[in-house]
Amino acid sequence: MDKLKAKQDDLFVEDITLPTAGIVMEPGGDKFWTCSANQIETISVYQVDINSGTASAPVTLTNDKSETMAGVYIALQTDNDTVNNVWVTTYGSEAGQNLFYFDPSTPGTVNKVNISDDLSNLRDILWDENSQLLWVCDDLKGIFTIDPKTSAIANGPDKSNDVRRLALTSVNSESRIWFTFASEEERYKVGYYDKDFKRYELEETVNNIPYSLAADHEGKNLWMVLENGEVWHISDADADTPAKMKLESITSFARPAQQILCDIHGYLWVTLNGDPDSSVKPGLAECMPNGRVKGYYELQNANDAYDIAYDKNSDTFYLTDQYDTQSAKKSITAFQPADWYNPTGPKYTLTAPEQIETPSTEQYPNWTVTVTKDTPPLQLNDQPPTEDVWVDFMIYEPSVGTFKDGNGKHVTGIPIKATANDGNITVDSLYALGENGTTFNVYANIRGQTDGKVVTARIFAPVTAVDIIEGGTINVHEQKESTTDLIVQIESDPNSLSKRGVTFSVTDPNVLLSDGTGTPGSSQTIYTNSQGVASVHVVGGKNAADNVPVTVVCAGKQPATPPVVNVRPMPTTLGLQDPSTWTCRPGSEAVTPFVITLTGAAAGEAIDLDFEHYGDDASSAHLYDNINKKPVDHSSLKGLLVTDSSGTVTLAKTETYGIFCGKNMKSLVVTVNYESEDPTLTNSETYAVKI
Repeated sequence: MDKLKAKQDDLFVEDITLPTAGIVMEPGGDKFWTCSANQIETISVYQVDINSGTASAPVTLTNDKSETMAGVYIALQTDNDTVNNVWVTTYGSEAGQNLFYFDPSTPGTVNKVNISDDLSNLRDILWDENSQLLWVCDDLKGIFTIDPKTSAIANGPDKSNDVRRLALTSVNSESRIWFTFASEEERYKVGYYDKDFKRYELEETVNNIPYSLAADHEGKNLWMVLENGEVWHISDADADTPAKMKLESITSFARPAQQILCDIHGYLWVTLNGDPDSSVKPGLAECMPNGRVKGYYELQNANDAYDIAYDKNSDTFYLTDQYDTQSAKKSITAFQPADWYNPTGPKYTLTAPEQIETPSTEQYPNWTVTVTKDTPPLQLNDQPPTEDVWVDFMIYEPSVGTFKDGNGKHVTGIPIKATANDGNITVDSLYALGENGTTFNVYANIRGQTDGKVVTARIFAPVTAVDIIEGGTINVHEQKESTTDLIVQIESDPNSLSKRGVTFSVTDPNVLLSDGTGTPGSSQTIYTNSQGVASVHVVGGKNAADNVPVTVVCAGKQPATPPVVNVRPMPTTLGLQDPSTWTCRPGSEAVTPFVITLTGAAAGEAIDLDFEHYGDDASSAHLYDNINKKPVDHSSLKGLLVTDSSGTVTLAKTETYGIFCGKNMKSLVVTVNYESEDPTLTNSETYAVKI
């Protein structure tokens, strides 16, 4: 698939014209085996040379009861790199359930194991070289083993409901066979057999059909994919008891899945089903071991992704297609992912928002991701790429959100190039299809790397306005956080206020913004609460210009007037001048003007003042607001004052505030505290009031 910079070609095997099912790679890696999937009276089994793309003459499996059947899975009975027998399970009508095997050196002789007549659906088969036994699972009979020397059952059958898949892990050079099955409570479980055919089960269950299992090469981790696209992880799979293992869900693709595989690098690959009757194409998703999606690839030349085999020598995957092939689509797809990350070459970092918004049933205006080249240690990762870098975007909920390609067609994935010496990517092709309030995930990943980003897209009604409710002008000390936050509120119709992303940004490097938890930066995206309110802290640097504007954007809307920031130097000295003598009659307010003057501060310096008082009747004493004719709450006044051009601040309280003395007041002391951000400049004075 050229647009994803991945080698994805059909194997033009002229001899394979039928849909295919099971596929398995030979130990040497230069050949694989596959079988036809359509239900006819015979099944064709092929050996394919991956270098030439040619198939051997088919080995024909025939049902002697003239019943239709289809191939399912293949297992290779091996001894090191030698293939001694090829085993194939088939299904169909009652007489279509068969277990065939043949020696590839004499393919004309095909054998069939006569197990019984009550087989239901033969599912998976697995060859265990340690025990030299073939493991078989069947929906009705359960799990059993076959001894190839006698073609007879060696162990079992051990009855289980709806047995699905088998996986082989190695623990201390001894086999551990994992399987999945349906419990009587209509839940699905996972368990394993030891070398003595003793069965163990995990207590945890899942609520959908497990379709496939995959283990890492050490047998320490096991993954399984469910029919609904969920991926589950079993940690400590080599522990001595199931109680020491943990089963947990790590990701979901929200669409039907079929197989899961762990490659030699430890990455997971999941086949996602297509639908030949619709525009949904089959796909192959690559995940980190923790479930983080690394990339997604659509299979352009296939109807389906049924089974998968992996050649570790060339990092190439081979996928079968169980649907009827069309003239332009073949039954085997050879796929090689994007260039693997070279640890000795350049590495790039992808910066993307954690959440974006898109209006209901509309195109999202634009959102930006940035690609930067990682420079040597101790330098900032802010260099643009030195070559064109492709970023692949993928959506797994196409019914809720989608992209539009260059032809105007809705697609689930789209590649966009970050041009060298720029690095910014503007995504303008994202469309929302879901209802207001729904979400979907967008995965973005740099090709060939393993650190993709997951962005949540939230569908909202359009924002109609962004209003500043506090902090239109903010004064802040150098290298200190402001005591006043910049607070905004959004308006939306219909009402859809919470979880809206508001981006605050500045261009002056001497002003930074902080969300209160992380490292301050030039930009912060804050999400609104249920009232539509979002706030940001302002941090001042040195030598900042006056009235530095702060850009505030929410879904394309900005305040009518941008807020501004003034960064002021720290004061060096502060002095307090005595105010006039205050007198106060019991039960009334002070008659002497209440004036305090602070000196020694630079122009525009912010000073905190705290007024306190107490006395014999402290509960009845308080500061009094002369304008509004009511006491000031909590019997105190605390405010942020800014010095004038001469570096002084005067608080004349006769016009605004007064001191009210209680009727039984005997004495009153007013304490004036002035504090700056610098603790060495903190001071206080006390003054008596005549009663």
